Amino acid sequence: MLKRRGVLAALLLLMVCGGAAMFFLHHQKAAEFAQNAQASAHLSEQQRIFADWFAVYQKDVEDLSRNWQIYHHTIDTFKTADIDLYTCYERLNRLVDEEGELVSRIENRNLPPELDEFLYGQAKILRDKLREFAAAQYKTVALSRAAADPDVVRSLSHVEQSRDIEQIMIRESPTALFIATEVFAVREYLSPVNATPKEHAPSEETSRE
Repeated sequence: MLKRRGVLAALLLLMVCGGAAMFFLHHQKAAEFAQNAQASAHLSEQQRIFADWFAVYQKDVEDLSRNWQIYHHTIDTFKTADIDLYTCYERLNRLVDEEGELVSRIENRNLPPELDEFLYGQAKILRDKLREFAAAQYKTVALSRAAADPDVVRSLSHVEQSRDIEQIMIRESPTALFIATEVFAVREYLSPVNATPKEHAPSEETSRE
């Protein structure tokens, strides 16, 4: 009888332990599900915030590219004598004004404070690179305009005038805007493969503006 009671007690203990295990397992999975859902929602929000900011960034890049094409076309048409010095100067003068406004807009672009630390740091690098590129492009156009000023040209020869302006373009043109590394890093960080953003090597904390 005692042996049978011991077996029954053991069975009851196993049932209680099993029930408790199922109870805690259920709550653990529910907690994990809630955590993953929260992480997924956060990731989606980060994707939206960065995408909105980067759309404006791309528009600035496109505007810079358009101005650079106008600049090259102006220099080329002057070189081939399709336009005279006065027309070249007037076009470059208008372009300098447009470039100045664009540079000012780029300088005043703010970074989204809601971004995660890593994304904020990458956005800052992208923004700083664009600022540097825009400033260099503005300098090139402004120097070319100065060289095309009919009142201060050093020579009346069209060939020499064209050569002087072209030399400025060659010497002062900014290097290409390389942002592939940052864009790839952002894309990897915001990848939906994992609900939680990926871990990255620790770095110095990025100062918020």
